[in-house]
Amino acid sequence: MERKELKFEVLNDLGTISESTKGWSKKLTRIIWNEDEPKYDIRAWDSEFKKNGKRNYFN
Repeated sequence: MERKELKFEVLNDLGTISESTKGWSKKLTRIIWNEDEPKYDIRAWDSEFKKNGKRNYFN
């Protein structure tokens, strides 16, 4: 099964919830996934918003 490319755009970084010693931060963001409607999202991000961890998002 071919993996679909995931597209996202972070619209707003609304705040940091926690930070790890490995350079990741759990953040509240407003984000668009695959050109869908914006959602509020809580997840771990690297410092450049290029890699992310497990999601928790809200409409």
